Amino acid sequence: MKRSIRKVIYWSVMILFLIIQGYPIIWLIIAGFRPNIELLTQPFGFPKSFTMENFIKIFTESNIITYMKNSAIISVISLAFIVLISSMASFAIAKMNFMGRKNIYRYFLIGLTIPYAVTLIPLFTMFARVGLINTRISVILPLLAFQLPVSIMLFVNFYSFIPDEIIEAAVIDGANIYGYIQK
Repeated sequence: MKRSIRKVIYWSVMILFLIIQGYPIIWLIIAGFRPNIELLTQPFGFPKSFTMENFIKIFTESNIITYMKNSAIISVISLAFIVLISSMASFAIAKMNFMGRKNIYRYFLIGLTIPYAVTLIPLFTMFARVGLINTRISVILPLLAFQLPVSIMLFVNFYSFIPDEIIEAAVIDGANIYGYIQK
């Protein structure tokens, strides 16, 4: 009896959560197909007619394709560098024994405490002096700087669960710390 009540409560909360999370997305999709006049007069009413005018207007009168291309380029480049740099740095921090590795890890974790808003004006002035305003690199560099601490923290925790015996076995088979087989 208690179990079925818990199940009903659980699924009720999950359905409520789904409705709360899904309603804005569904409303946005429906609003995209409604005429502007109807959207202004009755924003939450049920649509009386559907139109493709909004989508046609977006693709003909705006630079949405350029914006999407820039977003894709920035995302791919940023992600590639974040994964590459943070995976290598994290492996060194988690698996290599050298002096100061804990301090280096703490230094990266300090980056988690810096709010984005605090850096906006200094970044803008630096990029303006160097001539990087309105370039993709001016978006990629801050993304790298702010996402590396999170990524390094995640990778260090991941690498800490890999047994050292696997690395030792690779060394016995002839690999060095960088993974190259010595011949």
